[in-house]
Amino acid sequence: MTRYRGGMWAPQGFYLEQDTWEARTVPKGGGILEGMENSIYIRLPVPPVLMPFLGAFLGGLYVIFLPLIAPALLVWLLGVKARKGLMSVKVRLLEGRRGA
Repeated sequence: MTRYRGGMWAPQGFYLEQDTWEARTVPKGGGILEGMENSIYIRLPVPPVLMPFLGAFLGGLYVIFLPLIAPALLVWLLGVKARKGLMSVKVRLLEGRRGA
């Protein structure tokens, strides 16, 4: 990925400002990237024609996997709680052996 600074000439494409994640487009034929000289832009390697399809695809993935996140987080949370509970029981058992 090519990096550009604010105020530099850049070829046509999509650019992402590294600090603020702000997207900029440079029209056909190239142009000057807006922003201060300390702004760093990364050229995104996606052709403009594919951008709407990519957006729809990523949106579809979000809709499909969002309902799966809640059960996965619940299983993870229960696993963490169970592990902590088992560790505390193990500690109590070991302390009981030492005291006897």
